[in-house]
Amino acid sequence: MLRLEIFDDATLNRDVAVRYDGYVSLPLITELHVAGLTRAEAEAMVADAYKAVFRQPRVSLTVTDPESKSYFVLGDVAIPKEYAYKRPINLLEAINTAGGLRVDTRYTQATIGAQGQLTKAFIIRQVDGRRNVLAYDLTGLSTPGEHPSQAPVLPGDVVYVPEGVNLVYVVGEVHSPQVYPLIEGMTLLELLARAGGPVEEVARMRSIVLFRKLEGGQTEAQLIDVRRVLQTGYSPKLEPGDIIYVPRNPLVRLHDNMMHFTRLTETVSPLLSLYMQGYDAYYTDKRYEQLFNKDYGYGGTGLGVLETLLNLLP
Repeated sequence: MLRLEIFDDATLNRDVAVRYDGYVSLPLITELHVAGLTRAEAEAMVADAYKAVFRQPRVSLTVTDPESKSYFVLGDVAIPKEYAYKRPINLLEAINTAGGLRVDTRYTQATIGAQGQLTKAFIIRQVDGRRNVLAYDLTGLSTPGEHPSQAPVLPGDVVYVPEGVNLVYVVGEVHSPQVYPLIEGMTLLELLARAGGPVEEVARMRSIVLFRKLEGGQTEAQLIDVRRVLQTGYSPKLEPGDIIYVPRNPLVRLHDNMMHFTRLTETVSPLLSLYMQGYDAYYTDKRYEQLFNKDYGYGGTGLGVLETLLNLLP
C-alpha cells in the first residue's frame, strides 16, 4: 500500500495498492509498473509522469503497509490464512501469529487443542521451482539452547501444523475412555489418571496395550504390566498419537459369556416349548389319519397301517 500526495492538487491525494502484476493506478496519468523499485525510484517515476499534468509537480510517495510479500499458515491453528510478511519471522512466531493451536470442540474437553503440546510442524517451500517439505520437531520448548522452532519462515512459505498430532487416546476398561491432549512429558500413569483410572473389577491390569505408529506407517504394540509399573515407579512417556487400550479380564469376559448363554437359554426354552405344543396341536389329526385311515395303505392292499401291523402278529 502506497500513500500518494500531490501538493499541486490535494484532491488527488489517496492510498494506492500495488496490484499483483506490479502496476499502480494513479489519477490523470497512465498506469505505472513499480514492482522491484525502491521507494525513491518509484517516487521519481511518478513525479516524471505527472509532468504531463503539472509544470513542476511536487509529489510524495510513501509506503504505508508492506503487503507485497506474504506467507501462509494452515492446519491445526486458530486462524489459518495468508499473512503479510512485514519483518523476518521464525516458525514459532508464525504459529503464534495465527492464534496458536486451535481450540477443538469435537471432544468432551472444549479446550483440548489449546491445552495440547505443540509437537510437529512443517514448512513447505518452493526452491528453484521444486517443492521442498521441511519437518520440525517442536517438543522441548522449555529446554535451553537452540530449538527447531527458531527456523526462519521466508516469503511465500506455507507453515503447516498437522491436525491431531498432539492428542492421545484411551479406550477399554477405564472410567473415562476418550481423547486427551498430550502435555509435554506426560507418562502412561498420568494419562490413566486423567481417564479416571482402570476399572479394577474388570480391567486386566497386567496386559495393558500401548499402540504407537512407527515410520513407514507400521504400528507397534507394547504390553505393559501396570502393577509392575506401580511397584517400580517407571512409567513410559507417551508420544503424539499413542493409543492406550485397557483390555477386559478373561475371567470376567467368560463370566459375561456364560451369563449371556444362560439368559439366552432362559429365553429360548419357553419359546421352544410353546412351539412344540403348537406343532402337536396342529399335526395331531394328520398323524392320527396316517395311523388309522385305510387310504394310507401299503402296496395297494387297502389295509391301513394298523391292520398291517396286526396281520404281522403270530
